[in-house]
Amino acid sequence: MKKIISFVIASVMALSSFTAALAADTSELEKTLRLVKSRIGDTDMYENFNSESDDDGYSFYWSGDEKNLYVDCTKDGIITYYGCYDYNEKWDNDAKFPTKSSDEVKAVATDFIKRINPDIADEVQITIEKGSIRNGYSVYLKQNVGGFDVFNSFGYVSLTDDCQRVSNFQLSYRPLAAPDKSKFLSREAAVEAFKEKIGLRLMYSYYYDDEDNKIYYPVYANKYPSKYISALTGEAVDPYEIMYSDSEYSRNAAGAGDEMAGKYLSEAEEKELNNVSGLISKADAEKAVRKNKYIKLSGMELKSCRLSSGYDGRYCYNMQFGGKDSPYVYISLDAATGEIVNMHQYLGGERKERNQSLEKEAVSAFAGDKLDEFRYDEDDKHYIRVYDGIDVEGDGIYIEACGDYVTYYTISYDRDAKFPKVEGIISPEEAADKFFEQADYEIELYPEKDKTTGAVYVADFVCNLSPYTGNPVNYKGEETDPDSEDYGIGYTDMDDHWAKDIVNKLAEFNIGFFEKEFKPDNTVTASEFEGLLDEVFYEDVILPQYLKEKSADGEGNVEITRMEGAIIMLKAMGADKYADYDIYISPFEDVTENKGYAALLHAMGIVGGADGKFRPNDRLTRAEAAAMIYKYLAR
Repeated sequence: MKKIISFVIASVMALSSFTAALAADTSELEKTLRLVKSRIGDTDMYENFNSESDDDGYSFYWSGDEKNLYVDCTKDGIITYYGCYDYNEKWDNDAKFPTKSSDEVKAVATDFIKRINPDIADEVQITIEKGSIRNGYSVYLKQNVGGFDVFNSFGYVSLTDDCQRVSNFQLSYRPLAAPDKSKFLSREAAVEAFKEKIGLRLMYSYYYDDEDNKIYYPVYANKYPSKYISALTGEAVDPYEIMYSDSEYSRNAAGAGDEMAGKYLSEAEEKELNNVSGLISKADAEKAVRKNKYIKLSGMELKSCRLSSGYDGRYCYNMQFGGKDSPYVYISLDAATGEIVNMHQYLGGERKERNQSLEKEAVSAFAGDKLDEFRYDEDDKHYIRVYDGIDVEGDGIYIEACGDYVTYYTISYDRDAKFPKVEGIISPEEAADKFFEQADYEIELYPEKDKTTGAVYVADFVCNLSPYTGNPVNYKGEETDPDSEDYGIGYTDMDDHWAKDIVNKLAEFNIGFFEKEFKPDNTVTASEFEGLLDEVFYEDVILPQYLKEKSADGEGNVEITRMEGAIIMLKAMGADKYADYDIYISPFEDVTENKGYAALLHAMGIVGGADGKFRPNDRLTRAEAAAMIYKYLAR
């Protein structure tokens, strides 16, 4: 009897504790909801409401026939996401200049942030950047505490087409205390620490050309891209690893290596490929996998096996094995060579400590002879491909063993790589000196695991340097000014030109030339005009075939006349079919051919003339081409 009474009392107490916890959770939910509603305004127009919560905070969803509203909020009352969608709102997809200036857009964004996040509004730094003509100005947000940016913080504000209200807002926010500036290392000390504890490495980077060929080029880059110099200790630290969970970080660092992705093939197609390409059979593929002693397939059966083509043109068998109690193994195997390119296995139970000795033992069983082309990086705990003493970007081996078995393996290896010979380069130390001569190297803050404020030195541009000069290079390995994207208003040859305001206005929306000089009186080429119009119409403008044939390279690098510019412009607008009708009266006395092109553009205010003449055979200058685009966007 006493046991029964004790059980009843214990049950009642447990239920009471659960009820109290539930009441507390509900109370916090209601408190946060009321706080959110006080900031976002009336929600009575929505018929439905739902909420979700986790350790980070709350998500609120309002929905109705015409509008939806989404809000994410931390438990401290910081709104980190806002999305308001009105289905009746008309979106104008036509290319036009925004209805508000950049200052007006910034004012709308500022007022919104002050309203929804009044407690942290002073920590939100707003930057207006050149956007596209379709999307208007880009409004970016960054958290700033005590005059220092927060590491990896980001955010944005999106406005409706008429720029009257905010439709979307997002902000990554981390509560941080203002730092004690007196404890920070000087920039000079941080630079020396970087050279000693991080440094640069010579590597082959790459890009894809217009024919999707992978083009390699040499570059100096950070030896440890995820590491930064602590402004407090002078040591090399990894803020990402500190800020995010170990499992999430390690998986992100390794990359998914998703060889499973691709286009699946039917059985008939698989059979044909086997016959034509000499691919190994499914049966042989399974045998090869089961032969690997580091893949634990005992008691498991093959659940599925599909052949798919990867992004590199390689065909892989994507196999899934399963057994009792939910263990599983996923494998991607090269169908031509039988090589395992990706493997992930889970055998159940709690995750055990990483076993690096097993990793080094097992990797040769997976990589085979290719392992001779890789070196092991002790800091990042993975293998990097090396060619002629130079690291190869993108080619690596990641392997992870926990306890007594390998949990993860993937290899990236470009079989068709062609590496240029590297001679006459400067030393990594000389390249580092050049980098810090040009880079802003400033302190950013991040949260330590013990909730204190950490600080690291961060450069304002990525350290990719020419190994021949130490100057920054772009994604193609071409030397560039790190501030080159700030072109436009900074053109050095527009101060006294009639088209100054026109050219600078277009440059605000990335319509222009990536050059320090606009050269407004130079004749524009067909390909240059095509490039400007691509930014306006968001699609490839098709040049007349005869202009391509006139140029030596077949790409339209040939000067054009004013009439040819009018034809290209109307084609880009998609209105050229109307211009070919023989119904137009020319608005210009010197236009006797292609009258429809001149008449339509003149009617829209895009082209004009002087003394009743259009001068159709005169060369079209860069300034005149810019004026045509400006008038189209301002109509």
